[in-house]
Amino acid sequence: MLGADQRAKIQKTLRSDGPFLVVSHRRPDGDAIGTSLALAAWLRGEGKEAAVWLPDPVPANYRFIRSVRQIAGSLPSDVSDTVVLLVDCPDIDRAGDASALLRKARMIINIDHHRGNTQFGDLNLVDTTAAAAALIVLELMQEAGVDPAPEIASLLYVGLLADTGGFRYGNTDARVLAAASHLVECGADPAELSRNLFGELPAGQIRLLGLVLSSLELVLDERVSLMYLTDEMRTRAGVCEETLEGLPSYGRMIRGVAVAVLLREDCGVTRVNLRSKGVVNVSAIAATLGGGGHAAASGATVDATIDVAREVVLSAIRDALGSANL
Repeated sequence: MLGADQRAKIQKTLRSDGPFLVVSHRRPDGDAIGTSLALAAWLRGEGKEAAVWLPDPVPANYRFIRSVRQIAGSLPSDVSDTVVLLVDCPDIDRAGDASALLRKARMIINIDHHRGNTQFGDLNLVDTTAAAAALIVLELMQEAGVDPAPEIASLLYVGLLADTGGFRYGNTDARVLAAASHLVECGADPAELSRNLFGELPAGQIRLLGLVLSSLELVLDERVSLMYLTDEMRTRAGVCEETLEGLPSYGRMIRGVAVAVLLREDCGVTRVNLRSKGVVNVSAIAATLGGGGHAAASGATVDATIDVAREVVLSAIRDALGSANL
């Protein structure tokens, strides 16, 4: 089994007294949120002291999860006696300004599935074949002889839903579907969770979606789709925050498009979301921009306006398409 020695050491640590602090990355997504809350709930169910802290607020579309109210509003001032579990976080610096404090923890356990993981933990369980961190945590529970309670099963199911795009992405394999089936047997409600995650959005989000879709352009012989999300669009839609997880994938739906790009204006910098259908490794493109992620879904930040970032990103994509002979 992958990482058997690390898994055994992690299991031993999880059986220790703790205390435990579960942390994930900035701009948390469904896998980060669901898996972090599930891991802490499992530990508390075993009689351990376990808290969750996230460096950014939970996006609106995940606030249907009741236990998000249990997320700590601030970090403890001293973690020297704490076991920190960093979940779905390829680099400790992705935890934001808290990374310096987290490095002072008694132990750091790194549980992740990103190819670019820097192996920063004292113990590292990095399984790049796993579709989501939720899958890794479920398997840790199964190895410990524990079936998740309904609340935990639902949280882990959210993680699987989010990172597989509702079981539509290329990372949806037999292992994922078997895990999802088991979580349903343990009490997760697939229809309700899918409805909450994908089927209910505020009116402002729908207006914003329309504005983003109307910005679509096709470039580089129509092999690349570009969409934009600006402050002016947010103002017109009447939203102060937006759910991004589904937006970058719309451009990928277009027949003939190899790479889809969403450029998002954010406080003077440009957030870049990259998606592909699997032929082009967008993680490699993101790496040239200082970012990373998965082969079919990655991101980066360009310290420039959208207009400047557009040319930087297109240059990187043009090189990648040439290397792939597309």
